Amino acid sequence: DYAFSTKFSIEDSSLMDCGGYELSAAYVEGDDIIVRLFNRNTASESRRVGLAPSIVSIEEIDLLGNAIRKFEIQNGSFEVSMPGLGFRTFRLGKFSASNKNINK
Repeated sequence: DYAFSTKFSIEDSSLMDCGGYELSAAYVEGDDIIVRLFNRNTASESRRVGLAPSIVSIEEIDLLGNAIRKFEIQNGSFEVSMPGLGFRTFRLGKFSASNKNINK
């Protein structure tokens, strides 16, 4: 079951499979969940990150919350490249009665 609430642990594996990146921050913002992934390796890496079935959209955002780019969810995951010792912040949109846009 992939239920979300305003209280969850950033270690909660039901939110996402980080694909080897470290989940360094996570919080709820309105109907969305903001997560920050960190590549603790010194080399740039591209990895697939798995998502809970209730996540219907994902976009990279800057530190002010402005959209940088949207990712396509394929088979419950998306691919992202991250520089060595770098981080990226994402807005995860989850399915709700008010959210009718579902990526397939």
